[in-house]
Amino acid sequence: MRKPRLLVACAAWALVVPGVAAAQSTLPALRPTDRDLPAMTAAQLAEAEPLLKPFFERLSAGQHSEAFRGLTADVMMSGSPPVWLPQMVGTAQVMFETYGGITRHELVESRCLTPEICRNVYVLHTPFLPVYFILGLYRWEDGTWVPTQMNLTDQAGQVF
Repeated sequence: MRKPRLLVACAAWALVVPGVAAAQSTLPALRPTDRDLPAMTAAQLAEAEPLLKPFFERLSAGQHSEAFRGLTADVMMSGSPPVWLPQMVGTAQVMFETYGGITRHELVESRCLTPEICRNVYVLHTPFLPVYFILGLYRWEDGTWVPTQMNLTDQAGQVF
């Protein structure tokens, strides 16, 4: 008796599956993966340069506190300075004391969800190991770019 019930169940499933496939075709498309998102354009990068150039110059000069304070100066965040700022500065100091100073930096990945919301990944080269700086950016209506998120890590698994 179990075999006929199993056959009936399989036959019923076969009738349902085409209906499920038809319903799925009317669903909205899934959002693109990070790899499908466009990078920041040259114009966007040029707009962000007034924010980024002084940051990397200060960071490379070992002025960690000044670098992060300058990067976050125009951002409306709770607390002044932001409560996470001392931790970010401390992380930078430990990493660059351990691995040596920054010898150069480069943008290795850029993805934009919209023309105003982007995420960049920079490699900060040191004498011993690379350090990764992940920076979320938002573009105000006047063309000013401000940070929305940042992470400094020596863990490559957080980047790729």
